[in-house]
Amino acid sequence: MLWLALFLALFAGAALALSGNVLAAVILATAALMFLLLGLQARAVYWRAFHKAEPKPTDGQIDDTFREDLERAANRARRVFGLHDSDLVLHSADVRPPGGPRPFADQGAGPIVVFGPAKGAKAREGLDRVWRFSHYDVLVICPTERHLGVVVSRLDLASGRRKDENTDEFHYGHIVAVTTRTKPIADLVTSVITFWGYADTYSMTLARELQVIVASGDRTGIIVGVDERPGQPAVLQSSGIDYALVQLRNLLAHKRWEQRNGVWTIR
Repeated sequence: MLWLALFLALFAGAALALSGNVLAAVILATAALMFLLLGLQARAVYWRAFHKAEPKPTDGQIDDTFREDLERAANRARRVFGLHDSDLVLHSADVRPPGGPRPFADQGAGPIVVFGPAKGAKAREGLDRVWRFSHYDVLVICPTERHLGVVVSRLDLASGRRKDENTDEFHYGHIVAVTTRTKPIADLVTSVITFWGYADTYSMTLARELQVIVASGDRTGIIVGVDERPGQPAVLQSSGIDYALVQLRNLLAHKRWEQRNGVWTIR
């Protein structure tokens, strides 16, 4: 493509020179050479980045590593709250969509794990058309008899390290809602390397955010879905968030009923 553009520019320059417009021919030839040099430099940047990233993991390998990271996040939440799976009144297996695929972050009898792209993460669309991100926000939910324990952290997928961990433990009577909100978002920016080496940077237009809202007005939440373009949701790993949300709301309603009917009191 570069050589074709250069050839056409030089051909046009020669035609101008033959017609007597020497100055225009010189300007056109100079511009063509500059374009060629910039193009070669950009392609060199791309190939350096390409070879630096070799060997590239497959989509399946990335997913296997990510699942291990999510399992470690669930184990971390157990340790933080000092819980065993038997202490949970709602397990990851309980929020599997009936008849549907097993959610990506399924922990069986363990805590409920929800994840989504972190703000500012870089992205790559896999061969399976699924978007994968360099950084994720991970939300681990531990529903026990009296409290809802929540641990939120940011995961660096390349290193497996988690940071910015926040831990909350809410009385059910203090929880106002567990909900999702869709809103415009300006700071979830993805960066994708193109063939020529340029970073194709753009913003996801809408984000769907899961939120746990308490009576004080505080809220804990993460992004669980994004629109790649207006009206076009980006394909992410299956989180099963919709059915999980139904089950969490049912649990919250049941605990409120217990409180109203004196089955237990807030301590």
